[in-house]
Amino acid sequence: MTSLQQNEMFVIGLTTEDLNTAIQNDNRSLISKHLYRVQKMSKKASGSVDIWFRHHLEAELDDSTVARDLKKFVNVSSLGTLNGIKVKVDNLGRITRIER
Repeated sequence: MTSLQQNEMFVIGLTTEDLNTAIQNDNRSLISKHLYRVQKMSKKASGSVDIWFRHHLEAELDDSTVARDLKKFVNVSSLGTLNGIKVKVDNLGRITRIER
């Protein structure tokens, strides 16, 4: 169980093992490709949760299908379908802690 707040950072699409290896090898480009921040959350009338993750380098709010294909954002409707790892990032962009 983990908390989820706006602007928290998640690595999406990597396993914990792959993330640990990338951190140990200082593979920042691999981590950067998979690093997203929580942009917004909402609750639908059906009771499900809608969570939007925006890539950490993306500043433009483009929700088109082209942007989705380019992985500029990720939208999930259930925390159970989220394949993400919550991380803490310092001011220099280094991952300082992996939340479990």
